[in-house]
Parts: sequence; C-alpha cells; structure tokens
Amino acid sequence: MILWFVAVSALLVAALFRDQRIDYRLVAIGSIAPNVVDAPAGGQRYGHALVSSAVVLVGVVLATRGRPHARRRWRGFPMGLFGHLLLEGGWTHPEGFWWPALGTDFPDARLFPSAAVVVAEEVAGVAAAVWIWRRSVLGDGPRRRALIRSGRLELVA
Repeated sequence: MILWFVAVSALLVAALFRDQRIDYRLVAIGSIAPNVVDAPAGGQRYGHALVSSAVVLVGVVLATRGRPHARRRWRGFPMGLFGHLLLEGGWTHPEGFWWPALGTDFPDARLFPSAAVVVAEEVAGVAAAVWIWRRSVLGDGPRRRALIRSGRLELVA
C-alpha cells in the first residue's frame, strides 16, 4: 500500500493547495510514515493518532520560524501525514485516532485492510500516479529532474 498513500496524497495536496513550492518528496514520505512508525507494533498506534500529526505540524512551524523557504519545503511532511489519516479512514477507530483524548489504550486496529481492499486502493493509486505523470508532463526530462531534485510538481492546465 504505497501508491495509494503517496500518489493520492500528492494529488490531494496539489489540488487543494495549488502551490508549486511544496516539496512533494516530503509529502510522499509523510504519507507512508504512519505505517512505518506503527509497523513494529503490528497495528495502528501513535502514527495513526491525530495528535501525532498535529505535533509534527506545530514542530515544523516552530522549527522554521523566521525561515519562510524552509517552512514551505518542510510543510509537505505534515501534509502527507494528514493525507495518510484521511486516506486510511483513521476516524473509523476513534480510540486510536483521538488518542489520548478517549483513553490511553489503542484499539486492536490492523495496519492494513483486507487483500481485496489493498488491491483496489493500489489500483486507484496507480491511476492517480498516471494522472499526475500526464498532468505534470513528467515524461519531459527537465520537469522530471526538477521533481527529483527539488520536489516541485507543476500541474499543467
């Protein structure tokens, strides 16, 4: 379940914010970070709690105070975290999503859904990646290199 989170989060961020200065590499990393953080526990834990994403966002804001270029770059990471929570349907496990507000125990929530859902989500992720590739004209070498070097993604009308 990589393309589902990476491509769809990038698509959501691009569509909602329309800011070419966002570093989409950090959006991608943020979009898979909750699963990486929670994988050792074998289920949804701290990485899937809304407070964790909020703390990271506040940390980025405080760490980049007075440095607008750094803030523009690093804000992609918490955007990816929030994108993951949205795409995962985190609110369907309220004890974990609202942790610790509803108690300190985590629900027995699996890290990944059934195989059929994973396949369907990955197919949707492939479709989103193809749409981004075409809409951003990433077949063009300089555009593709710009994405790799700077994380910038420019959607062409």
